[in-house]
Amino acid sequence: MQPSGEQICLSCGSFDATLAQVGASLRTMYHEGVELVSDYVEGEIAFYGEGQALVPWPNRIQDGRYQFEGHEHQLPLSEPEQRNAIHGLGRWLPWSIDSADEHHVRFSLRIHPQAGYPFSLSIEVLYTLSEDGLRVETTARNQGSGRLPYGCGFHPYFSLGSASVDEITLHVPASERLPVDERGIPSGQRIDVADTEFDFRTDRILGNTQLDTVFTTFERDEFGCASVLLRSAATAGVVRVWMDEHHPYLMLFTGDELPEGKQRTSIAVEPLTCAPNAFNNGEGLVLLSPGQRMVSTWGISVEA
Repeated sequence: MQPSGEQICLSCGSFDATLAQVGASLRTMYHEGVELVSDYVEGEIAFYGEGQALVPWPNRIQDGRYQFEGHEHQLPLSEPEQRNAIHGLGRWLPWSIDSADEHHVRFSLRIHPQAGYPFSLSIEVLYTLSEDGLRVETTARNQGSGRLPYGCGFHPYFSLGSASVDEITLHVPASERLPVDERGIPSGQRIDVADTEFDFRTDRILGNTQLDTVFTTFERDEFGCASVLLRSAATAGVVRVWMDEHHPYLMLFTGDELPEGKQRTSIAVEPLTCAPNAFNNGEGLVLLSPGQRMVSTWGISVEA
């Protein structure tokens, strides 16, 4: 068995996708034989978050420490070089595979009370592949007797059949970004992207622009969805990464700090239900009461 656990292959129309049990990960996705979501090779783990579900928080918690309802909690520092807790508690666990067929797979995970997160939370991630593309629905439910803090994100990297992200054309309907410090922690400000290198509201070739950037304040359609559009010479159409109204933040990462051989080979497009360090700054943080659930949805499609 691979380090990322059991592999589930989905296929429908012109789309193919592979999901990995560890981290409930979207490992690959192809459209008409062109790689949209980049892979990691057999025998490797998703060390850089490739495709993983990030629960019960995405991105970082400063010093792994936060206060909740009068109690201070300390999480393990899973990003020790920056003294942060990063990307939640589920990314290295083998999620249960509750059901699977050619078009869907349902993963589930129960997070039991533990040091740093003394709460009881159940999570389901349903991947559905249709002729329209991939739909990802996450359901979180508080199984405990008190309130709990919750956030969710996903970490797919998009290559679009290109050797470098420099060749990709990008459209991001965001008017603001959150500046972060050298540890990846937001400063608390919001900065207008107008007339800066971070303004992708008009289609633009990425070129040498470096992104490790949180975007927010999106233009949305009549259904409340915001969409990032990506295009390369290798794709048969425009790749659309959409996210529903429960995702007010988006992280884009061009991989400039990754090891040689991985730098700028793909761009991470990460839908987020909350901002980095949300357990401390409260930006987008969801508080689930006992028995309460939250359902959030995002997906990938290709348009002519």
